[in-house]
Amino acid sequence: MLKLENIKVSYKLAAIVIVGIVGFLSLLFISANALKENLVAEREARLKAVIQSTLSQVAYLNQTLPKEQAQEQAKALINALRFDGNNYMFVIDESRYTVVHPIRQDLVGQQMGNPGKDTEGQFWFTMIDLARNGQQGSLIYPWKNQQGNPADKLSFVNGFAPWGWILGSGMLLDDIEHAVYQQFLRMGFATLIVTLVMIGLGVVISRAMIQPLDTIKDVMKKVAQGDLTAQIPVLGKDELGIVAQRINNSIAAVHDALVESVQSASSVAEAAIRIASSAEETSQAVVSQRDQLSQLATAMNQMTATVADVAGHAEDTARDTLDASKEANLGDKDVHSSVDSIRALSVELGVATDQVNKLKEGVMQISEVTSVISGISEQTNLLALNAAIEAARAGDQGRGFAVVADEVRNLASRTHHSTDEIQTMINRLQQLAVSTASAMQKSQALAANSVATAENAGSDLSLIVNHIQHVSDKATQIATAAEEQSAVAEEMNRNVSGINDAALEMSQAATYLAEESEKLADLSRQLDQKLTAFKL
Repeated sequence: MLKLENIKVSYKLAAIVIVGIVGFLSLLFISANALKENLVAEREARLKAVIQSTLSQVAYLNQTLPKEQAQEQAKALINALRFDGNNYMFVIDESRYTVVHPIRQDLVGQQMGNPGKDTEGQFWFTMIDLARNGQQGSLIYPWKNQQGNPADKLSFVNGFAPWGWILGSGMLLDDIEHAVYQQFLRMGFATLIVTLVMIGLGVVISRAMIQPLDTIKDVMKKVAQGDLTAQIPVLGKDELGIVAQRINNSIAAVHDALVESVQSASSVAEAAIRIASSAEETSQAVVSQRDQLSQLATAMNQMTATVADVAGHAEDTARDTLDASKEANLGDKDVHSSVDSIRALSVELGVATDQVNKLKEGVMQISEVTSVISGISEQTNLLALNAAIEAARAGDQGRGFAVVADEVRNLASRTHHSTDEIQTMINRLQQLAVSTASAMQKSQALAANSVATAENAGSDLSLIVNHIQHVSDKATQIATAAEEQSAVAEEMNRNVSGINDAALEMSQAATYLAEESEKLADLSRQLDQKLTAFKL
């Protein structure tokens, strides 16, 4: 289908001119036809007016006079009637017989029209059909003018029912056709003048429009080929001039925009390269950071395990230290008990020393107090038994004293069993008493030293207990701190894992950024290559 926008402007302007010419010609023929119809209608109206006027007079005669008299006067009236020059009226009856004919009296009484032979007289039948029973109508039929030339004739007929008459009159239309023809010639000449003017104006306007449009088309072709230096000559201030000016402004704006685009494309390409380089460096840095974070995560895992071991060992140390503290407290109590025992032993040794001294004096006086040997022997036996008990308590340090006590007990036993040998043994007993007294003094000194040593050991053990308690507290604190450090290390390990994941995402993002930056640089280079195709 042919679209209007696909037709050239010159063809469109030619079509407008052609449509105008066709319109004028159509108006010419329509006007001529309308003029003819108006003239025919006017003539028909005149015929109708004459016939109806005559018919009214006939009707009056019919009402006032007898029928025959009225018909005679009506015939005379119609025969004498003329209008518009020599135009006349005629009368026929419904059987087509001529009743009145002012011009052709020879036709009166004759039947008009022959249905079998006279094809040209068929209009008589039409008249009968139009005016039967008092009706009326008009018709046009072929006739001849005064020169004998064919011409159309207009007739109007109106029936008078009381008498069966049909009154009619006709007028030739050749003068109307001549007038219409003359008017047609005048209007045709005017139409021709207007058509020539329209064609001339169409040519001028077409050139005035097509030449600038061709110029615009050529310039836009250059612009399409990349030449942005082309400009359209502005030849006027009409719409085409305004369009040309605005196209020039648009080309200038595009030129400036492309110049800026070239500069921007270069800047974008350089920036994209820098971004790609930075993104690559960032990616490498992130990869390095991720490796370090992986190592840190491994170290944190190891530290977490180590801290857990430290916490376990610290708890074990705290428990062992607590047990040691308990054992040290028991040892401190035992030391204090030993000090008390040694102190009691020292007192007993002092007593024993006094007794030994007394024994020595008694032995020295044995010769005088033999009577009490037996009692002394028993007391000595008891003292020896007690001394043996205390010596057993003293352990290694009282071992020598135990020997002496045993000997004393043996001596007492022997004294008890063989008092006879007492005198013999007095000298030896005196020596033994002296030795015993000396040993007892030494034992008492050793016991005093043992008390001092035991007291010092008790003090040191108390200090050890205090230190052990302090160590136990510290171990408990270390265990608690180790547990807290283990929790913190675990949290740090999770954070390091999160940082490692974030670093992985950052590495991927940096890689993506580098790839996109490289694409952007390629697009910038492509844009720069495309922009170089324009002539700026």
